[in-house]
Amino acid sequence: MTYEEMFERYNKMKRLSNDRDNIEALLKQYKAYEIPVRSIHQVDYRNDEEVDPQ
Repeated sequence: MTYEEMFERYNKMKRLSNDRDNIEALLKQYKAYEIPVRSIHQVDYRNDEEVDPQ
């Protein structure tokens, strides 16, 4: 798949809104919860680009 095809596919996707009800529904559906950064050992997330310790 080319970048153009991916971009075209992305533009056709139905976007989710950021309203509180939608977010709460997704959190409930996926049983998601926040993990405090302090609870993760520093060695485990030192090179993880997804974690922001600030």
